[in-house]
Amino acid sequence: MSSGFTFRPTSSSSSSSSSSVTRVYTKEDNVRRYCAGGIHRPSSTCGYRRWGIPSGMDSTEDTRCSYCMDKHIVDHLNITCKTATHFQSICCDSFRDMNIRAIQFRGFTVTVSAYLPEINEERPVFLVPGERAKATELGLGIFAMPTKTNYRIHVRKNEAIYGNDVMFTLKARIGDKPVVINRGENIYYTTTADITGMTSGADDSFLFTAETAAAKASGNIPQGYNESNKFYLTLNVYHRERPKPVKKMYHFESRGGGRGGGISLPCYGLSSSSSSSTNGPSGGLGSDTFGMESATDDECSTFGGGYTGGSTGSGGLNVKRVDTQTFTDKTTLIQTVEIAGQIVCDQTDAEIASDNAKYNMKDLFAQREVAKTKKALIEEYERNLVVLQNAITEKRIELATEQVKLDQLTTKYKPELDKLQTVTAAGAIGGGGMDTETSHTSQKSGMIIID
Repeated sequence: MSSGFTFRPTSSSSSSSSSSVTRVYTKEDNVRRYCAGGIHRPSSTCGYRRWGIPSGMDSTEDTRCSYCMDKHIVDHLNITCKTATHFQSICCDSFRDMNIRAIQFRGFTVTVSAYLPEINEERPVFLVPGERAKATELGLGIFAMPTKTNYRIHVRKNEAIYGNDVMFTLKARIGDKPVVINRGENIYYTTTADITGMTSGADDSFLFTAETAAAKASGNIPQGYNESNKFYLTLNVYHRERPKPVKKMYHFESRGGGRGGGISLPCYGLSSSSSSSTNGPSGGLGSDTFGMESATDDECSTFGGGYTGGSTGSGGLNVKRVDTQTFTDKTTLIQTVEIAGQIVCDQTDAEIASDNAKYNMKDLFAQREVAKTKKALIEEYERNLVVLQNAITEKRIELATEQVKLDQLTTKYKPELDKLQTVTAAGAIGGGGMDTETSHTSQKSGMIIID
């Protein structure tokens, strides 16, 4: 990266208190920590009670969730706060504004999203207010999110600038560690590149974690803290020379050379940089505008907390490989674009302590459930083993009983058996003598006849 790129200093929030946590981390806990996103859903199920309407607009055109108001993602002074009660379709329109959520630099748009495994959904993550100009001027974005967030990085090429015949390769690193995609093979991306973890094909997704002031003071922080929360992207942009058609047949002549030949090309085509941006109708509440009530000042209060750094560790989720296909077209390097980002935490010290504890309890609860399952399996195997051992014992008893009966019968009929054996033996001997005597008699008879 250019030496002119500097990162925002990270400091702990002024609050240092922590709250004790006695329950596990629930799906509802996690959902409310983020923007509601652009997927339309009933207000009764989205988890957000307060909604804002930008000045000069109505609820059919634009609505913003309480997260975006509380975190000053939107200018809360120009927002009319309402309490949503029973909308059948509502969403937060903050995700549409790339000026508040994306690095837009030299023909590329880089966004960061939070992935919620509990509901298999991505939510938009926003640039820190006051630092957004750097995203356009320097290609440097500072994104704010809660601690214990699974996050993903999306890179999109601007088709209006580059067109269809321009591709790009990607090199990424988190802190000083390189991201390995498809074992490091050279991939040309046509439109979008999604970076979801350190190593594709492994359970090594990105997980952002912030620590409390007490943890940092005691040195109880992960290695690479305040370094592994930074990402660096190097994008090499290439022009692709497609084969020219020959005559009027649907045939293309082969033109090798350049960087073509066996190069991998992602085949997932045009994919959205955020799953939430392609779902549901666009804008506000649609035609359903009932169920909005004025909220009290307390309900619409906002806070302006500070930001603290953090680290990226493994979230343990599977990182999918990129599906590719090969091409042999000639490519020419146009330019190299470098973009960097930093992840910071937008929570107070008490919130960090609470959420870290809840997350750890969630992991502990999951481990206990796994342990319970293993214990149940072991107990089942032990029960089955006892049943088998009992069956073997019963068979051995039956065999021993039959052997006793056999011994008794043998003892009872031994005299008869002995006699039978003697008679059999004697009969065999006697039968041999009779044959000899008969032979002699025949001879004698013959002699008498001759006389």
